[in-house]
Amino acid sequence: MVPSNQRSTFLGVLDQVIKEDQPELRSGVVFRRGVPILFVACVTNRGAVAEIGCDFDLTHGWTFTWVSEERPIGPVTATALAAAEIARRLRLARPLPRESPA
Repeated sequence: MVPSNQRSTFLGVLDQVIKEDQPELRSGVVFRRGVPILFVACVTNRGAVAEIGCDFDLTHGWTFTWVSEERPIGPVTATALAAAEIARRLRLARPLPRESPA
């Protein structure tokens, strides 16, 4: 049995690494349906946001994942690399169109 608080712990560590190493990102742990996720926004690319999860399986152990795609980002043992990948992807995301003045 996997301790339930490990997911929160790993996401908290990723949140801290993002805050220290990725100045263009803002992040925070939120709860969705009782499960912690890390919400990340890119301040230099308007509208570029991501929800990051942390899942466990017997083959790969704990892994950071893209919540919207249920795809892995990387293992929790490589938190700095996961933070860099999140930053890269959000910098490359299509920005939201600017609203025209009414």
